Amino acid sequence: MSSIKEKYQEWRMIRLIMQKTGWTKEETLRRLAKAGKYGIDMKTYVTLGYWNVPEEKLRKFHRKSKRRKSIAKRVAEKHGGDPVDIERQIIEAKFTRELRIGFFEKYEWDLLSDEEKDKMFLRPQSREMSRKFKTMDSDKDIFDDKIRFNTNFPEFIRRKWFACVEMPYDEFSELIKEFHTGDFILKPQISSGGKGIEKLPVPTNDEEMRQTYDHVMEVNQKMHKGTGCFIEECIRQHPEMNRLYGDSVNTVRVVTLLLHDQFKILYAACRMGVDGNITDNASQGGMCVSVDINTGRFDTVAANKKGEPVTHHPTTGTEMLGFQIPYWDEVVQMVEKIHRKTFAIAGLGYAGWDVAIAEDGPLIIEGNNWPSPSLLQLPKYVDHKEGVRYIVDPYLDDAVEGLRETTKE
Repeated sequence: MSSIKEKYQEWRMIRLIMQKTGWTKEETLRRLAKAGKYGIDMKTYVTLGYWNVPEEKLRKFHRKSKRRKSIAKRVAEKHGGDPVDIERQIIEAKFTRELRIGFFEKYEWDLLSDEEKDKMFLRPQSREMSRKFKTMDSDKDIFDDKIRFNTNFPEFIRRKWFACVEMPYDEFSELIKEFHTGDFILKPQISSGGKGIEKLPVPTNDEEMRQTYDHVMEVNQKMHKGTGCFIEECIRQHPEMNRLYGDSVNTVRVVTLLLHDQFKILYAACRMGVDGNITDNASQGGMCVSVDINTGRFDTVAANKKGEPVTHHPTTGTEMLGFQIPYWDEVVQMVEKIHRKTFAIAGLGYAGWDVAIAEDGPLIIEGNNWPSPSLLQLPKYVDHKEGVRYIVDPYLDDAVEGLRETTKE
């Protein structure tokens, strides 16, 4: 009798998967058999909605479940509900909407209605903006390779720098002696999220120079084959930006669109470090805040890494709402100039610019082909509990012609 009951339960689960996915019975059984080889039984597969996970990612994803389960437990304790059901929602959101796992908790995703979820600006929309507004012969590598980027845009970089792959000691020491700001930044040639960045003092004697050179060469050896690191002179940040937070360069991400020669700033957000951090990336513990694109003032409170609202900087005490970014008019003019030049060189119509405010005006840190929407949306959500997909929706409409059928020329 129990065998008949078990068979019936199995058939119900198979039918449920078929209804959710549109797979045939044969395809469903094949996927379940493969999942079984990974130690995933049918009940687990159904309970967690593993049909949402791409087949090639299932084994690795199932094994790396510690963080996912931890988030599900915290959310269930905070909002009530079954942790297993929350985990299923996390998996569904990750693979159907590309919601990063950590943002499930920050956005309180389990409390949102489907209509509210549809208003969120997520990775698929950002990727589509990047795909739609570029020419067929576009070249996004101009952003990915930091050395190439610096070489192409010296008038916007406005600081000393040099690549140091396989560089002899004498050449290294002569170049770094030209740095006059006291410190320099060591960066990987290809990186994201502030990973691998170090702030080091400019050597003042031969012993320090040799130690610094050896360290840089050691870092180079750990880079991916064919790439290495490069060195930039530290930026003397504007006093107002130091008042915000002085241990990192606090950058403004300005996201722009160039469509049929018409330039537009879509949105802007500012990032800042906290508690001695030398980078401003939220992923490295920093904070982000929305910026009014017309005035350059902070128009929300800040959001920290946990997605909590912050009214005053925890290190400096500076109030977030209403803080004025210096040289805002010059920032606007600069990002238009560099975007137009980038389009002429690389055919990219949608881009994000990381802008620093130096003592004598703004300069560019780097460009981004696929700017993260969370920089703007997280502080907006923390402050107003709203998604900001409305900013890009007018351009994602099928009626709006993109650039892929054209060329740079």
